[in-house]
Amino acid sequence: MLGVERFTNSWDWTAFGKHPALKDFFRSGPRERLVKSFAEWVRKGFQMTADEKDLFPSLCSWRFWVRGPQKEMLACGLLRDSSDSLGRRYPLFILGSGVLEDWEEHWDLLPLACETSWAQMEYLSIRSFLKLKELEKELRDIQPPRAEWTEMMGRRGSLEDSLGPDAFQGALPRREEWETRSARGIQDSNFFLPLNEKPALDDVKMVNIGHFFLRKKLKGIPNAVFIGGTLEKTFLGVFNRPLLPADFKEMWTIASKKE
Repeated sequence: MLGVERFTNSWDWTAFGKHPALKDFFRSGPRERLVKSFAEWVRKGFQMTADEKDLFPSLCSWRFWVRGPQKEMLACGLLRDSSDSLGRRYPLFILGSGVLEDWEEHWDLLPLACETSWAQMEYLSIRSFLKLKELEKELRDIQPPRAEWTEMMGRRGSLEDSLGPDAFQGALPRREEWETRSARGIQDSNFFLPLNEKPALDDVKMVNIGHFFLRKKLKGIPNAVFIGGTLEKTFLGVFNRPLLPADFKEMWTIASKKE
């Protein structure tokens, strides 16, 4: 099982896996227990997935945030399908961890708080580097999530206003399925909500509406939330317990499964 272990007061950034600009597996950044736990989770989960090659997606990418062990501690990152410069596949994992003031009171706004960080991680994952040191500099330059809750409440509020007072009831393209999956998933400690299959809203709005939905449904804060999938199908994955290797496999193959 994987749980978040320890954080410092400043944000630390770590990356490991394979990158198209590099010749082989790499690791950069602090090698704390948290990072080692994630590395083992990815290794075991990827091996489980590799054993079922017919389920391998062409491209899989997940943004995520993970709850810390102490107040105001948070981790956010990117997990995506990747390969080295020789085409050998292995996931690329990027993680930032540190303190984000008052995030527990505003966890449904985390997609807005982490947006810039996630965008920088995604840019790092695809850009060209001549040397590992260039990647490491880009990694250190990632901005941590912002605790500008009042401004983000305004942005989320304008979204709700634009959709109308009953938008939450009608804007979701598969609201009944969301209700069913979340009700069953709350008992099972994890569940996935489909985001972009015939959407009524764009992906950004769906992610924010999804977190708004979760805040209303869940009694507490999730241990982890993953947002992603493939270009064809995206999901919101909610985990109310520590992550298991089987969860990695589920995320890596969910978009390839027939409903």
